[in-house]
Amino acid sequence: MNNQFLTAIRVLEIIDNIGDYQSLIVGGAVRDYLLGIEPYDIDIATNCPLSIIENLFPTYDLGKSKDFEIIGIKCNNYTFEVANFRTEHGTDDGRHPKEIKIAKTFKEDSERRDFTINAMGMDKDKNIIDYHNGQEDLKNKIIRFVGDPELRIQEDYLRMLRAVRFYNKLNFNIDFDSYLAIRHNAMNINSLSVERIWKELVKMASDNNFYKTITVLLVSNLLFNILPEIHRLNYFWHDIKKHPEADGNILGHIIETIKVANTDNSLINLACLFHDIGKADAYTLDENNIPHFNGHDEVGVEIFDKIADRLKIDNYTRDVINFCIKNHMIFHLFHEMKMSKIARLVSHEYFPILFEVAKADEFSRGDLNKDRWNIVLEKIEKAKNNKYYSYVEKNNDIVDGNYIMQVLNIKPGKVVGTIKEKINDMFFDNEIELGQIDETLFKLYEENK
Repeated sequence: MNNQFLTAIRVLEIIDNIGDYQSLIVGGAVRDYLLGIEPYDIDIATNCPLSIIENLFPTYDLGKSKDFEIIGIKCNNYTFEVANFRTEHGTDDGRHPKEIKIAKTFKEDSERRDFTINAMGMDKDKNIIDYHNGQEDLKNKIIRFVGDPELRIQEDYLRMLRAVRFYNKLNFNIDFDSYLAIRHNAMNINSLSVERIWKELVKMASDNNFYKTITVLLVSNLLFNILPEIHRLNYFWHDIKKHPEADGNILGHIIETIKVANTDNSLINLACLFHDIGKADAYTLDENNIPHFNGHDEVGVEIFDKIADRLKIDNYTRDVINFCIKNHMIFHLFHEMKMSKIARLVSHEYFPILFEVAKADEFSRGDLNKDRWNIVLEKIEKAKNNKYYSYVEKNNDIVDGNYIMQVLNIKPGKVVGTIKEKINDMFFDNEIELGQIDETLFKLYEENK
């Protein structure tokens, strides 16, 4: 039990000792405590008036949260949110309650919470208060809505995604009635703000079990409503000789790629999710009915840009994922690529993410491409060992633009950049030596002016 949890217990003691009040640690902190996980996000609920609590502890601003009977307090350099027991009624937007009323007991308060495993309380003596068999569901690894799952979901549609995320995070199963309620309400998920939806997806992707999450999103119909561009890939197939995984199914390949990546890095997992998103639009059949997906990388960038606009994805995440979509196929060409091009790719700031995505993409098919991947590794190592690699890595020039303009007696312009890139590549690829710079510049100028 960490110091923050012990401090929270001390807060309960202080509140309980001033009168006939009850205060409890509630929600996820109790769940994590029972699972043997160190809780760090600790909330407290009480029937003590907040006006009294404000006189017991230093407080901090929570914006409009005080309107919902929630305040922030500080104790021993830790911060906690303290809320009055309350009930919630109705909703206009599938997210926020129409009416909030102060409740006298935690039993009333617990009935408004999302899942049984999140509806427990703990008092200052570490006794567990559990009105909805949350401990039993924890023991049986079940995620179950409190009371009527239809009502719980309609109170807050975000709970559907939270159910899937806890399935992912805790490696639990979703109760069948709760699952049916999610399927029944899946079309309402887009009532939520796109920011909230994307935030939940990122949280899901921050876990090694993300590949399981995609399957649950698929069968629950949430994937169709959130990411129809991913969902449609379930109806397209590869040449099974090249993609034996998932019987050639493209979405199955994506899920296997995420599984092989085996990471809690959300950027890697999301890039794996979207790396083949262009394949449905690029799909063609040859005369032997063999499927091909020429140009799916370029098409994929266009599709993901539309998704990023729709979900208001931040520019950094958009850029990283687009870089991976655009370049994940380039590893197939490493055996014939010049070292200068490989060096520019390897030195890119997003290359570590791309490398993991491409590696998972290759090995999602088993060891079919092991020899090809060994060539990739050899080429990367060779590029890094090139005597000019530090120039590429630091984005410096072996031959700079000023020298080019001086030798050729030309003014700044597009042609200078073209010549500079070509002659630097020639140096990296050992195609010219120092004594050949000037004559090579004139040749390049004649070819590009």
